[in-house]
Amino acid sequence: MQLTVRRRLADRIWQWRKLTYAVSAALVVATALTVFLSITAPAAVVQISTAPTFFEAGRAYRATQDLVRDYPERRMGSAAAEAAGVWYEQRLDDLQIPYQREAFEVMLGNNRVTLRNIAVTFPGESPEVILVVAPRATVSQSKLRPGASASGTAILLDLIQVFAARPHEKTLVFLSTEDEGYAGLGISRYLETDPLAENVRALLTFRGLGREQREELQAGVSGTDTSTPGWYVQLAGSVLQRSGLRLQLPRLTRQVADHALRLTQGDQVAGLRRGIPSLRLYDSGGGEATSAGLATHGAAMERIILSLDGGTEIPTDPGTALVLASGRYLTGRALAILGVIMLLPGSLMAVTWLAVTRVRPDAWLRYLRNLTSFVLPLAATGGATWLVARAGSCRFIPFKPLLTRRRPHHPTGWSPVSWRSSAWCSSSSAGIHWGICARVSPW
Repeated sequence: MQLTVRRRLADRIWQWRKLTYAVSAALVVATALTVFLSITAPAAVVQISTAPTFFEAGRAYRATQDLVRDYPERRMGSAAAEAAGVWYEQRLDDLQIPYQREAFEVMLGNNRVTLRNIAVTFPGESPEVILVVAPRATVSQSKLRPGASASGTAILLDLIQVFAARPHEKTLVFLSTEDEGYAGLGISRYLETDPLAENVRALLTFRGLGREQREELQAGVSGTDTSTPGWYVQLAGSVLQRSGLRLQLPRLTRQVADHALRLTQGDQVAGLRRGIPSLRLYDSGGGEATSAGLATHGAAMERIILSLDGGTEIPTDPGTALVLASGRYLTGRALAILGVIMLLPGSLMAVTWLAVTRVRPDAWLRYLRNLTSFVLPLAATGGATWLVARAGSCRFIPFKPLLTRRRPHHPTGWSPVSWRSSAWCSSSSAGIHWGICARVSPW
């Protein structure tokens, strides 16, 4: 009897399979067409500036060597990092360029450290602000050589000297931060406290530049909610192409994962999460910075700033979710629609299976009880851990979406709990799971 029922069930599924496959194939084709039609070209284009550049590579190379010689290791919050900040201020004093210095404290894991921002502001005729950022601190567990780690600060110093002498329309802010890749803690501090922050219309940050014989620079474009607008990617790509370089963006699969998990890295995150068009340019390869490499990369950074400082208003972010190297992009709304369409084939197959099997309500109840027996213990474990953290048995830091993938000394999220709290939560979870399974399990 059971064999006969199984054969009838198999026959029904076999009869429905062609229709299910045909409809699923049509939905896949519709999804592909929707993806193609949803890719949008930038509505606004920022013209590349044709003005001459005055970046002096030799001067930047000497500054790189001086910083590496005096302070080769500049870990966040360390005495060497503080001394490097003093060195930077002395360079500005020698140039008679005014600056603003701010020290603030942040939590890195269980430690409280002091970081320092040094900002140089050149007011312009327009209230729009262009924020240019380079970090001074060295990166832990990085392939960057000491010279490459210091090149961003040297390029920033030389750009300050260049724009101190040449006219500009928009307000320019050159910010030197003491970051180590923690998603722009110094940038976040500036955007939260400085009066000019509400007028920031574009953010450019760079690190590890100055190596010669490079064919490409990498770009950080992902944020927690949005990505770098297509017009900004198009502008940077065109400028780098004129310098014989190619702009490499993260793969679309990586961008989709970053957008879905809201777990991304890079200084651009600090600006993107506030709706500011932001772009991070870096070179993660090996080798030391050279004068020839600094000449190419420094002039490219200057030309990007000159283009942003053009006569036209800087475009806003249309809600970019995914962006291509050409500047074409997908908005968050289009990505959500695509996600719904991609779920339809699986949903259709599930509905087809339910239609031919005619599952009874009592069977559904058994399935739901079985699912509950596994979900409730996990929820109870999370609730118990939260209560233990609130009681003070383990440290709790409220979660924020501004994260990096660095695991040691994490600035946000859960800090490591003590072994006693872990053992208590594990034993409680085991007891709760056993009790619920004994009473709820359908077996």
